[in-house]
Amino acid sequence: MNRNSLDVIGGVRDDIIGKFNILSDPASISMGFVANFERAAAEHTNITMPPTSYDTAGSTLATVDERVVWTETTYIPIQGDDGTEYVVEFNIDVTSQQRAQRAIEQTQRAEAENVRLQEEIIRMQAEALRALSTPLIPIAKGVVVMPLIGVVNGARAQQVIETLLEGVMAHRAAVAILDVTGVPVVDADVANGLIQAAQAVALLGAEVVLTGIRAETARTLVELGTDLRGLVTRSTLQSGVEHALRRNAGIRPATLARNR
Repeated sequence: MNRNSLDVIGGVRDDIIGKFNILSDPASISMGFVANFERAAAEHTNITMPPTSYDTAGSTLATVDERVVWTETTYIPIQGDDGTEYVVEFNIDVTSQQRAQRAIEQTQRAEAENVRLQEEIIRMQAEALRALSTPLIPIAKGVVVMPLIGVVNGARAQQVIETLLEGVMAHRAAVAILDVTGVPVVDADVANGLIQAAQAVALLGAEVVLTGIRAETARTLVELGTDLRGLVTRSTLQSGVEHALRRNAGIRPATLARNR
């Protein structure tokens, strides 16, 4: 055993030569050194182990200090001039490289965790914005209102349908009021989304009341040829609420005009 090997393991030459037996050393056995030593001897081939941590505290080799070192160990079988077979062990100290690698891996794990947390925050914010963009408000037993504000595109129309269905079931609503007073433009996509919402809610046995219909909105719906069958429309949210409360109370007006 040369000086460099002694420095790596923290051993003293006089404590090792003639006294140390790798085959019975607890640390050498547990870390796989013995198994690879025996394999090299049995197969007459060089065996190189992957970098392995070596805890000097559990080894009879180390008497200088207690520490963990990383070594890349190679066992090479050779034959002496007299035919005696030997196995030579070569150790390369890779402790600094392994520590650097583990520091990099730790940094990468921390960065990955930060990315995960950021994605979770973004997801939660998206959920919060989704809830704000399609709020569902119960105003009476069996009556819910969804006031829509801003542009309604295809994705938001789908959210409207999903939220309405969930809200109608959760609140056991008989009437769902969709108020579009705050929607600046009602085009074909918006109109189709409203019709789909009404049809989906009708399958649950509830009625959709569309409120906030302005003159320009009504004109657009007529020009688009939108089929409003199955939709009760009211010009204002107030009139829509009055209709819903009457219907929910079992009092129906003689004539359900499309608009007040």
